[in-house]
Amino acid sequence: MIEFRNLAIASLAAATMALPPSTAFSLEAAGVLKRASDAMGATDLRTLRYVGSGSGALSGHAFKPGAPWTTLNLQRYVRSINYETASMSEESIATRAELQGGGGGLPPFGQPGERRANSFVSGPYAWNMAGSTANPAALAATDRLHELWITPHGAIKAAMRNNATLEWTVQGGRSLAAVSFAEPGRFRATVYINDKYLVEKVESRLPVPVLGETAVVTSYSEYQNFGPIMFPMQIRQIKGGHMVLDITVRETQPNTPINITVPDSVRNSR
Repeated sequence: MIEFRNLAIASLAAATMALPPSTAFSLEAAGVLKRASDAMGATDLRTLRYVGSGSGALSGHAFKPGAPWTTLNLQRYVRSINYETASMSEESIATRAELQGGGGGLPPFGQPGERRANSFVSGPYAWNMAGSTANPAALAATDRLHELWITPHGAIKAAMRNNATLEWTVQGGRSLAAVSFAEPGRFRATVYINDKYLVEKVESRLPVPVLGETAVVTSYSEYQNFGPIMFPMQIRQIKGGHMVLDITVRETQPNTPINITVPDSVRNSR
């Protein structure tokens, strides 16, 4: 009887060690998300502005069929997000990185010129600014809202309001919480959260004009503390199998005033 009891205890201990540790993770999606929200500072985060530089690519633009998408040097990359109003602006200054190619509003490498882009989204409205002129970009709304809600804090917020489900996965010998959700009519995503309750990766799928349904993998690493929030210093994104973003963040401003107003010309264009 004693030997059987000891064997049962040993078997139970082994089984427990094989599962994700209950002290590190809740076994419910809501519990994991709550701990991640607290650890990352998402709960009280209303707005966020971050600035970085690195490299990128023009989605869907290639010098020739089958070639990588046109690569860019991102001299400056700025995102300003208001999570409460589902609004975001993106500003970039880019030059061409490769030796060949045209299109995408940029001259070939070796010729003078850079592309300055200012894009916006607010709820169902999307537009680009050319000087003081707002040009509607309705087809870009889903992609831009997708970008807003797959940011580390945005993914937590979106998962919490969209009845997320939880599974466990092992990657690189480590247990990760895989929290999946769908943003109705926009995209679906799986958020991978590590044992420090930090978002490491978001895998998502969304409809993209011309390309059709497209897989996106966005990775976040080298988190640092910025006052009330944790934020990654490295952001990388692969879209449709192509690297489209690889930046180093050098500045982060949580809860700074960000007010994005839909221009009347854009609102009336729908």
